[in-house]
Amino acid sequence: AWEPFFQKAATPFQNSPYPADAHINQLTFRLFMPLLVHYTHLRITGLMILYGLIGIANFYLVLRITNSIFNDRRSALLIGLCAAFIYFGKCSFTEIRGEMFDGVAMFFLLLALNTRSALLTGLFIFLAALSSTISPLCLPPLKQRTSPSSFHTTSNQFPP
Repeated sequence: AWEPFFQKAATPFQNSPYPADAHINQLTFRLFMPLLVHYTHLRITGLMILYGLIGIANFYLVLRITNSIFNDRRSALLIGLCAAFIYFGKCSFTEIRGEMFDGVAMFFLLLALNTRSALLTGLFIFLAALSSTISPLCLPPLKQRTSPSSFHTTSNQFPP
């Protein structure tokens, strides 16, 4: 399953030789990881280590964001563990097919939620969109998030 990915990484801006209905053709829109591999020359082992580090960072970012919302470490830990045991955690730690980069996209979306800078939020959303084809679906909530009063409050209330 890694061969098509490494072919895409070797020539990231060329069309895939695979049939149009093949799932691997979605790599045409998932450019971040092929470009990263193209310029860093990572192989499967390096990518697995990177996925593990991204999974740890995702867990930390979920803890940090939920703690800022609820202002309660126990609730943040419970939500963080819930996130780790569902698809969110699976795609960050055990995705070994070489064609799905949802954990990387989630990492960038979590970074977008965690920053106060509109410029960095836009950059992280852009990188998320280059990592997975479903990331643009998250744009409306993240746009609302960039308002000054959202998510970075000290009360235990949800943002409006």
